[in-house]
Parts: sequence; C-alpha cells; structure tokens
Amino acid sequence: MREIEAWIEQRANLEHLREELAARTLPEQIGQAVAWFNRAPVEEARLVAADLLAQWARLRTVLKRLQRLD
Repeated sequence: MREIEAWIEQRANLEHLREELAARTLPEQIGQAVAWFNRAPVEEARLVAADLLAQWARLRTVLKRLQRLD
C-alpha cells in the first residue's frame, strides 16, 4: 500500500512540475507562435487561433479571479 501512495504522490508532484514548466515557458512559446502565425496558411492559422483564443480566455479568467492582473 505504501508503494501505491508513494507512486500517487510522485505523479502529483510531476503534474505540478509540468504545470509550472508550462507557465514559465508560455511567454517564449507565445513568441514562437507569433512567428508561426505570421507565415502560416490563413485557414490553418484560423483553426489554431480559435483554440488559442478559447484557452487564452480561460487563462485570463483565472488570472483575474486570482487578482494576478491589473
């Protein structure tokens, strides 16, 4: 049983690290996305943009609720 608990705890820690890595690398990834959008085919970029805007709205909602935005 202890092995299972240790595994669950390790998975939770790993997930937290993945989340932190995503947050810390997001500015760089956005910069790369800007470069891609500048050269991507219009229809392909439009599809990706729809998903991006939906996730961006979710992020803004969380940041505003936690008072992380001015």
